[in-house]
Amino acid sequence: MKHIILSGLFLSCSQLMMSQLISNSPVETSSQLSASHSETPAQIVENFFTAFHAQDTTAMRQLTSASILQQTIVSSTNDQTEKVIPVNFNLFLERIASMEEHSFKEDILSYEVSEAGGMSHVWTAYSFSVDGNFSHKGVNSFLLVSIGGHWKIAHIIDTRTKD
Repeated sequence: MKHIILSGLFLSCSQLMMSQLISNSPVETSSQLSASHSETPAQIVENFFTAFHAQDTTAMRQLTSASILQQTIVSSTNDQTEKVIPVNFNLFLERIASMEEHSFKEDILSYEVSEAGGMSHVWTAYSFSVDGNFSHKGVNSFLLVSIGGHWKIAHIIDTRTKD
């Protein structure tokens, strides 16, 4: 019995350590989850886009979890398949900060929100323009988690299409 308990404890610790190694960031634990929120998940996403357009990367970082995962889905024109491409969130923030002020705009066309316990999903259709010219459109999928009573964006994935 003692062997089984120790094995279970070892497995739990190993999984937590692997999570930290994979994300290279602190892991938020379920003990930090709370149900009291001052802002809704949709408001957090709206705040993210407000900060995005203001190129306020500090505010964008404050709205995300320490271990945020960002990806984009791209379609190959050659074989008509999709690929999921990882995006380094820190490099993404650097690109946003270095862009010419007011040179880009992401118009959010709609919001769909689902929530269960300490997790929420916000789906947004969008159209993106650069220097006033249409660039692409698609959907963003935001996964938010409740950490310490605040919603934080834990995962962003988007699609992009020209048509």
